[in-house]
Amino acid sequence: MFNEINGAKIDIPNKYLDFVRVLDANGINSYFVGGCVRDYLVGVEYNDFDIFCKCTKEYFKSKIKGLRYVEDFKNVLIVENGNYEIYAISFTKDFEGDFKSRDITINSIYYNWKNETIFGFLKSFQDLKDKRISPCNKEVFIYDSFKILRSIRFSNKLNFDFDFELKYIENMDLKDIDTEFSAYRILNEVLKHDEKILSIYGLTNKIIKKMNEFEIYI
Repeated sequence: MFNEINGAKIDIPNKYLDFVRVLDANGINSYFVGGCVRDYLVGVEYNDFDIFCKCTKEYFKSKIKGLRYVEDFKNVLIVENGNYEIYAISFTKDFEGDFKSRDITINSIYYNWKNETIFGFLKSFQDLKDKRISPCNKEVFIYDSFKILRSIRFSNKLNFDFDFELKYIENMDLKDIDTEFSAYRILNEVLKHDEKILSIYGLTNKIIKKMNEFEIYI
């Protein structure tokens, strides 16, 4: 079920390595996941260093002190560790649970920094090889505007094809954006996009209208 690549030397900045070493010293197994692993494998520059901890969020909080919790989601923490050093950390007790919580399969490949091994589910590697954008959990994905927008961005960035029906993009109504926080989260994602691509899918006016509901003007 897993695929492995040994001897992978992803260039992890020291501040992230220092952080995961502290986690390791406190008995927390941590791995890098997502952007840096994906982009390393496709041979493009990488600068996203998200962390997955194989434990519960509550256990993490009980073991690691001195952090400021910037955002606290169900299974994700955004923390600050002094000097504006920000880390995005996800938590589940197993890799399958983490995989199902993520947006697309190619963002669900892990890096074991201790033994320089890249690993993950076969589906993730196959989609990377076939240049496909596939949801990790389609039942959740089709109702999540943020995840759909991210899939559009990565399809455009990597020139990958969608492995789901385009109607999920075309019919996106942004009804799940129901708080000011979720609106700003969408805005931050939209600002990373090529506006022309959003227009192709008829999303520009929808997004502007939704932002205006929260008095956020693009």
